[in-house]
Amino acid sequence: RALDADQPAKAARVAAARAAYDTVLIDYGRSVGIEVPGTTGRVPLGAQDRFAVEEALVGAGYPL
Repeated sequence: RALDADQPAKAARVAAARAAYDTVLIDYGRSVGIEVPGTTGRVPLGAQDRFAVEEALVGAGYPL
């Protein structure tokens, strides 16, 4: 099936998009002085680390 053949490429695109989002999220946080413990700056972030950065930004009044 054509759909099955596209799965590895789709997974790669999703992983690349997630890594890009995490990189921007980390850079955004650092640019406004927010460092979240546990995030070393390596991507992709784990779900809990990603949420912690998002929560810190929103909690400090910065939009996502």
